[in-house]
Amino acid sequence: MAAGFGKEAPGSFFGGGFAGGLEETEQIPAMGGIVTWPYKVELQPRAESIEFKPTPLEQVTGEIWDTVLLDDDDHTYDYVIGMLHAIFGYPHMKCFLLTRQVDTSGRVIVFRGCKKDAEWGRDAILNYGRDPLLERSKGSMKAIIEQFS
Repeated sequence: MAAGFGKEAPGSFFGGGFAGGLEETEQIPAMGGIVTWPYKVELQPRAESIEFKPTPLEQVTGEIWDTVLLDDDDHTYDYVIGMLHAIFGYPHMKCFLLTRQVDTSGRVIVFRGCKKDAEWGRDAILNYGRDPLLERSKGSMKAIIEQFS
């Protein structure tokens, strides 16, 4: 996973200024919202976001399935955090912790429930789109489902 914004410029904690030297009044689109300098994210729901209403785990009958997010180097932390928040509605701190885990271990379980809901989560990840903060990002992240054992 790419750290920060994928750009380095003098002065930021990513090795330089902010995203190539943004001024305080400049804004760039990120994770379905706006990033401004000094670093601040204002979330705005993506037009294609659909509220996820999974079957509560204790009400699932039959097999339990996991939606597993797989790491790559073509998506920023901001993208992953925003994607998890938009798809699953998780609080931002949980999204950050899941993002850090996928970055360090190569994979992370982002949802556990019935097969239909796990497939929905996987498909939502696969269809979320490219990371606008990285030019080399060509598409969505990868995700799979696995049966919980």
